[in-house]
Amino acid sequence: MKSVRSLILAGMLGIAPATAAIAAGDPLFVNVTAAPHAHRTEMALAFAQNVAKKDHPVTIFLNDEAVMVATKAKADSPSGKMLADAMKGGITVIVCQNCMKHYKVAETDLVGGVKLGTPDLTQGALFAPNTRTLSW
Repeated sequence: MKSVRSLILAGMLGIAPATAAIAAGDPLFVNVTAAPHAHRTEMALAFAQNVAKKDHPVTIFLNDEAVMVATKAKADSPSGKMLADAMKGGITVIVCQNCMKHYKVAETDLVGGVKLGTPDLTQGALFAPNTRTLSW
């Protein structure tokens, strides 16, 4: 009876109860901006990989200074290695082209496997049905 009251109250307040299950296959969109803060960037990449291991499609969007993580110059860094592992695990990585221009990153500077962001590609991942988003 108590759980029924909790569900009704949660519904009236417009919130999902803490016990609400996330459906298998619900996508995750991870927005990463924190490249100079290696720990935060690595937390985002590790979280994304853990979610992907639970059979959820994951997209990582690298923007602002985080575009540097996708460069060949950073490929051997801990973040660069985690990014490569994420892509090997099936995670889609999109790099913001406007941010690339701002930080003078050329397409030839990028590691293989990343996708150049376009409005259709980025918005398609962000607004896919049942997508959850996180930002670092």
